[in-house]
Amino acid sequence: MKVTKKVLASLVVTASLMGSFSAQAAPTSEFKDLDKASSWSRDAITQAKLLNLFSGDANGNFRPNDQITREEMAKVVVELLQLPVKTSKAPSSFKDVSSTDWSAPFVEAVRLAGIMEGGGGQLFKPKERVTREQLAVVMVKMLNLPRPTNTDSLKSLKDAAAIHGWASLYVASALQSGLMIGTNGSFGPNAVAKREEAAMVAVRAYQAKTEASPVRPLIPTPAPTPAPVPVPVPKPVPTPVPVPDPTPIPTYVEPAPSTPAPAPTPVPVPDPTPVPVPGNSAPFLTSVKIEGKAAVGQTLHGSYTFNDPDAGDTETNTSFQWYAIDAKNDRTAIAGATGISYEIAPNNLGSRIEFEVRTNDSRGLAGAAVSALSSVVKKADLLPFATNVGILGNPEVGQVLTGSYTFNGNGNGEGRSVLKWYRLESDDTRTEVKNVTESPDKTYRATSADVGKRILFEVTPIDYMSRTGKAEASATDVIQEFNNAPYATNIIASGLQEVGQTLTVQYTFNDMDGDAESDPTIQWYRINGESVIQVIPGATARSYTLTADDANQKVMFELTVQDARGKKNVPIPSFAYPISPINHAPESRDVTLDGNRLVGSTLQANYVFYDEDGDGESGTVIKWYRTKPGEDKQEIVGVTGKSYLLTSADRGASITFSFTLRDGRGKTAPTYSISSGEIFQTPI
Repeated sequence: MKVTKKVLASLVVTASLMGSFSAQAAPTSEFKDLDKASSWSRDAITQAKLLNLFSGDANGNFRPNDQITREEMAKVVVELLQLPVKTSKAPSSFKDVSSTDWSAPFVEAVRLAGIMEGGGGQLFKPKERVTREQLAVVMVKMLNLPRPTNTDSLKSLKDAAAIHGWASLYVASALQSGLMIGTNGSFGPNAVAKREEAAMVAVRAYQAKTEASPVRPLIPTPAPTPAPVPVPVPKPVPTPVPVPDPTPIPTYVEPAPSTPAPAPTPVPVPDPTPVPVPGNSAPFLTSVKIEGKAAVGQTLHGSYTFNDPDAGDTETNTSFQWYAIDAKNDRTAIAGATGISYEIAPNNLGSRIEFEVRTNDSRGLAGAAVSALSSVVKKADLLPFATNVGILGNPEVGQVLTGSYTFNGNGNGEGRSVLKWYRLESDDTRTEVKNVTESPDKTYRATSADVGKRILFEVTPIDYMSRTGKAEASATDVIQEFNNAPYATNIIASGLQEVGQTLTVQYTFNDMDGDAESDPTIQWYRINGESVIQVIPGATARSYTLTADDANQKVMFELTVQDARGKKNVPIPSFAYPISPINHAPESRDVTLDGNRLVGSTLQANYVFYDEDGDGESGTVIKWYRTKPGEDKQEIVGVTGKSYLLTSADRGASITFSFTLRDGRGKTAPTYSISSGEIFQTPI
């Protein structure tokens, strides 16, 4: 018998009131740099913060245009799926991920889940950027979406040929499900995904994950017998469930799968009404429970255990419905309450709350509905509580950490809430480092004793009537040694400042701590005649090839260096380089070499200088050569004009006139040569 234990925790924002503490600061309403995000992504970024999928940096910025890394993606997956995370510093499975890295537990969790398994040689490449096709693979694996049997749906994409074979079915699934979309008929598989794109896809994935199917109200039934009778039930039609307030997001529509099985390659089922396969026993649910306090404003969480007598059958299309049962025992479905959790509303006072679960196995056979009842709902708990508990500041020695929280007193003001700071060991044991009761000092300065450990900020809310609420806490990342910001010197752009030529950023990296350099951030700009600075789209590499748009304008770049520990310096602007139009090479026309081939006579060379750009001649190099039979050509030193007086040394030799044209802007033409015949001795 296959038994799968599911402990289902709420992912809605109100869950922050129930937990003890999280590894990241609880989200506030908005990032400081939200205005820098694209308009289409701002709602999703705000929603992602409320769902704790992205927490931003210590300064409250989201950095929407930064490229998301593999370790950041691992954390998003863990938060979306609520994967178990080991807090102990166990040895990492990857050579390039240290057990002390902030991302180590998240990387290990996605590896164990089989969602992100790294590359060859036991390398995870945590700092590597995630491309759009890689993002599609991760999201489809995470949601266990069905993949098509072929890639015919990709043929309409302009860049279909650029999609790698290992990613093609995942990309097709991501597009068909609505998780990802293309632009102007292209998908951009090898473009690096920005954080704002990842936030949008993550919120769509969250909505897909929390969707449930509508069910018909039934009278509560006891737990099924060990051998329930298979009953054909039509496959539930997925119905979107709204994402929790405050920000609406695009509705995710799950594609109609060929079969509800979550196996990597779904088996198409032609009949929309599943027919039980002979020998398929119906699944059944046990240990259906409701956890949480039955009081107005509190959140109840459902849990259950999935069972199936047939080995290999897995759970699919599970749906939930919450009901209110009043004093007359009348049972009413609560509108919209179709998730694994439910926040008790004021109109539920005096009623009991019922949690009902329905499920199917991976072959479409439905099990019986099973439910659990809460106690009678009481009035709201009037104890104070704290939300949005977090820590601001860089986790480095010498840096000041500032605790923050929102006090909620149910109408009563805050009294002397207790604030405590702890040092967390690798096994999560606590050592108190600061206790504030009289003066609400919310700061703590990290010391050398904190290196390699995390710092925890805890608040116990107390209102002015001395009523005490539940302690809530938040912890930093691992405290590092103080990290001085790196800096760059000798910043220049090498190369010819002319359309069609390439300019390359060069600089010297410096770091007072001896840290190695990590990938810098570079952005090229164009300055037009009115001194307006414009971003050059896509120009973020060390080298930039000048285009016709740059002619008679100026270009510059902005450099942000970063050390191996992720410390960045402020962006440094470069010198503005004036750019010339394309300079065509000059040409020589009507080249002649005249004169008697007799010793004592003068050879006279001539040519016509021509330049397409109208540039004048400047610095043309002229040389004369003597070539005797059986010998190599030798330059006649000191002769640099267009005429040459033949001497006795030239008898029997051939004389060559050679010149290299050069225009006024330094552009040269290929060297041109013209030779005389054999030189004769002057008759006596």
